[in-house]
Order: sequence, then C-alpha cells, then structure tokens
Amino acid sequence: MKNRDQFEPYEREVERWMQGFAADPVTAPPLPDSQVLWWKGEALRRMDLDRRAGGVLDAGEYVSVAVGIAAALALLAWGAASAPAFRQSASFLLAGVATVGILGGSIGLMCWDLRPGRPSRPRA
Repeated sequence: MKNRDQFEPYEREVERWMQGFAADPVTAPPLPDSQVLWWKGEALRRMDLDRRAGGVLDAGEYVSVAVGIAAALALLAWGAASAPAFRQSASFLLAGVATVGILGGSIGLMCWDLRPGRPSRPRA
C-alpha cells in the first residue's frame, strides 16, 4: 500500500486550485425555471419523433417513384406489343421519347436526393 505522504504535493495543488476557483465570481445567469426546461425537452422530443416519421415518409416517396417507373415501363412495353401498327407511327416514337425522358429525369432526381451528405429537407 502506498504512503499517504507521496500524495501530499498533489493535494496542495488541488487545494490551491479549488480556492482559486471558489474565489472567482459567478458570472453565469441563473438556471431557467423547471417548467421551461420541461417544455424545451418536450419540443426536442417531438422534433425527434417528426424526424423519425419523416424517414419513413422519405422511404415511401422512393418506393412510389420506383413503382411509378416500373408501371410506366410496363405500360410502354404493353402498348408496343398490343398494337404492332402503332409502333411505326410518329405518336409512338414521341410517346416513347417523352416516357424515357420523364423516367430518366425522375430517376436522376431520386438519385440526386439520395446522395450522401445532402442537407436534410425542412419539414412542414
């Protein structure tokens, strides 16, 4: 077991520091009322719940975009297979180009929204 005398210099140093600390005037404002702290904590809890619920809504948005893209592609393929004469028309070419452009844009925006490090969107 160690001798108590070997800790005496440290005790004196701590004692000096504590006396200096006690001599400093208290400049901090008084603590807020407990009810104010409770309301702030409640607001933070609700914000956290909103953030968690928003994550589920964001995932739902991506799923709905993916389902819409799959449905548009299936509809385009079905239209091409069901009306062979329609495939040679200019309307089919225009519809195909518009569909591919819209789908490409929505895929691009979805990937842009999923990029790492993007700032979070404010919630309404």
